Amino acid sequence: MRDALWTTVYGIGAVQGAFLCAALLVRSAPNPLATRLLAAIVGVFTLMIVAGLLTQVLVPPLSHLVLFLNTSTELAIGPTLLLFARSLFDRARRLVRRDALHFVPLLLGVVAWGSAWLALGDGEQRLAFLDHHPAARLWVLFKACWFFGYVAATYRLLRYHERASRVHAAGRGPVDLSWLRRWLLVLSAMAAAIYLTHFAGQFGLQVPIESDPLANLVLTVTVYLAALMVLQRPWVLALQPRPAADTRWVRECARLHAHLRQQRPWLRPDLRLTDLAGELGTTENRLSTAIHEGLGTTFYALVNRYRLAEFERLAREPGSRHRSVLDLAFEAGFNSKASFYRVFREAHGTTPRAFRDAL
Repeated sequence: MRDALWTTVYGIGAVQGAFLCAALLVRSAPNPLATRLLAAIVGVFTLMIVAGLLTQVLVPPLSHLVLFLNTSTELAIGPTLLLFARSLFDRARRLVRRDALHFVPLLLGVVAWGSAWLALGDGEQRLAFLDHHPAARLWVLFKACWFFGYVAATYRLLRYHERASRVHAAGRGPVDLSWLRRWLLVLSAMAAAIYLTHFAGQFGLQVPIESDPLANLVLTVTVYLAALMVLQRPWVLALQPRPAADTRWVRECARLHAHLRQQRPWLRPDLRLTDLAGELGTTENRLSTAIHEGLGTTFYALVNRYRLAEFERLAREPGSRHRSVLDLAFEAGFNSKASFYRVFREAHGTTPRAFRDAL
């Protein structure tokens, strides 16, 4: 029953991973390298899931061969993540020969572990080598250091290039990739749990779940969430422009912008969509649809955009140097410190105080 459950989990992950990888490869995008590298990341995850599936259905010694070769597959995750992040910031970038150096340990690992599988010969010796030999433990430790080293480098790249990570898609608002940093932290936490579970089992400690099934479950869930995000909201990664604005709402949107510029209702912290609809003489539902389909944004994002512009104007005035950042934010219409700092960081990638000091 347990083997059947994990086989089903692996099968689902393999199918959805193959589908997502194929969809990314055939999708046209302004940044083709980023799209292909994302497909490569999904492909690596899928290969690891497929390896877990094959070890469930194949008979020795083929299942043992898959186990030995799969011990090196995860060495491709870290380098591919870093190359993917670099490609997001430089759309003209192309892969060069030195990029292949990142994957030398992967190649050496495949050769070494394939040779070990041949040399051991006996099935019990192979499993004992994987489970208890000091070389196997050192290899897992090396893989963990390799993975977390690349994740740290990728996180640092995303953090210090946050302004560059917010690219404009089809003239719309900026696409914020700060979520990618948070995803890296979650991925690191999950990987740490998997490695700790593995080492606990290696040293005879009792753990509620084996590391390999846990790893494949994490991979399956990650690929599933990536499939939902990329296929339903591809502009999140700026892999293609957002859909063009609906021309039916051009007049409504022009009237809305004129009202916001002239009457400045966004200065009121308690402004609601219902209030704005009443001022424009329309219904709340129609105004919400015009903002969403005509401007490709939400009511609060639109209002905060005007408030942010007003804050920047106030911050540049010579007479405002003695005033606090929050005083200016509240005067611009923001109703809380938390929302103001969140909106400002998403737009500028820095703090309001650092922004004003740089003026």
